[in-house]
Amino acid sequence: MSRDSPRLGTDPGRIKAVPQVAEQLLRSYWWLRKTVFTHEKTDNPYLVVELTKAAAQRFFGERNFEPGWEMSYSFRGEILNLRRVEWAHVPAYPDLQWWQVHIRGYRHDDPPGLELTAHFEAEPAEHPKEHIDHVGIDVPRGNGVLRRLLDEGGVEYTLSDDWSERGAESSAWGTDGSSVGVEVE
Repeated sequence: MSRDSPRLGTDPGRIKAVPQVAEQLLRSYWWLRKTVFTHEKTDNPYLVVELTKAAAQRFFGERNFEPGWEMSYSFRGEILNLRRVEWAHVPAYPDLQWWQVHIRGYRHDDPPGLELTAHFEAEPAEHPKEHIDHVGIDVPRGNGVLRRLLDEGGVEYTLSDDWSERGAESSAWGTDGSSVGVEVE
């Protein structure tokens, strides 16, 4: 090939390496997140369930929650990180339409089980600045959704002494997991 007639081409060997490169990039991102974006665990109110991590993932996954690792800070000791995105009209923040209920889980010794805490917050992909600035973050509202889901699913739990929540009206999701338009204050 001469310098006067450049040709673009594809190297089949490089194409075959894409899955391995992608895996290495994800591992690098995970390492960076755990190294730079890790915080001490919050002292938010929580509840404890007798579920394994896998059972909790399945329970909440069946209720439209997904892993939230990509856009989330890491907290020391955290073993579960799930979120459910929803549209909600929050009168105090009329310009923010997309929100998420975010559940974090930790091992708990006394009583034994999985410690869960939740909060309601601006969805990070749609509202990144507001999310980082904690605009509209609402722990009682998230806890209300968490407790309602567990009650509806027949999952027993123990509440922390400082538990606080607002009721089931705090989510735009019906009891069957379908989305319903709800205006919340």
